[in-house]
Amino acid sequence: MTNIYDAVTNKIVEQLENGKGLKAWVKPWITGGPRNFTSGHAYRGLLNLMLLGFESMAKGYEHPLWASFKQIKKAGGSVKAGERATQIVFSKELVVDTANTTNADPKEPTKRQKYRVFRLCPVFNLAQSDIDPARYAEKFPGSVVHEDEPSEAAMRFIGGIEHNVQFGWDMACYVPSIDTIQLPDQDRFMSHADYTATHLHELVHWSGSKDRLNRLTGAVFGSPDYAKEELTAELGAAFLTAELGVDSDRVQHPSYLANWLQALKQDPKFIFSVASLSKTAVDFLKEKSSQP
Repeated sequence: MTNIYDAVTNKIVEQLENGKGLKAWVKPWITGGPRNFTSGHAYRGLLNLMLLGFESMAKGYEHPLWASFKQIKKAGGSVKAGERATQIVFSKELVVDTANTTNADPKEPTKRQKYRVFRLCPVFNLAQSDIDPARYAEKFPGSVVHEDEPSEAAMRFIGGIEHNVQFGWDMACYVPSIDTIQLPDQDRFMSHADYTATHLHELVHWSGSKDRLNRLTGAVFGSPDYAKEELTAELGAAFLTAELGVDSDRVQHPSYLANWLQALKQDPKFIFSVASLSKTAVDFLKEKSSQP
């Protein structure tokens, strides 16, 4: 069986090497988000958003509605001949008593250890079946804010997080020593959407300070830790812009992409770690924001 870490990492590396940046997997889901068409439940996890987003963009799927082979069959449909499934990731936490493990010392007190187990699950977009996706698309309306219009939801979200921010700088960054986000003036951005995405990116960095999630390490550019933090911030910002209905054309610098690719190739578990950190940061920012 293919190693799950290798399978997911290889797919992401392939897309990045083909010139499909992070925006590629966000944009298809601006108008809804990938969901199971039978339950309406959104697929969870940044990895699944990436995997389904990449596939949707590559194949030109119009609707973000997915289901398993059995679910499509149960709905009275069938998968078209020659169609291949997209693998997504499910995880489950297992709790094991050390007393039940091999070579356990009966004199030692029983300890409970937690393990997270991952498995791949194949799903098909409804466009790959003979079921009309439009039958279900009306259940999941979404909205997109045009790039030259500010997103009220995003502005409320950012404004609801109490943080220090200074404008008038030549670049965007978070400065841990003074716990402050520094940004260019808003009118210097190509669009309101790009400003929003950049501010959210820096807010993810802000969430990692020692007084918050304690994630920042002070790593230098080019190091694995630097790549991990930058990708954490970029994934977190991409997820938030999609959720808030913001469509940004902000492009990652080639040096960042090269840095990420190197880290991904060196460690198949890298993207799993980054996705977990991004989710924690996003959840933290949602909790801090006084606006839903």
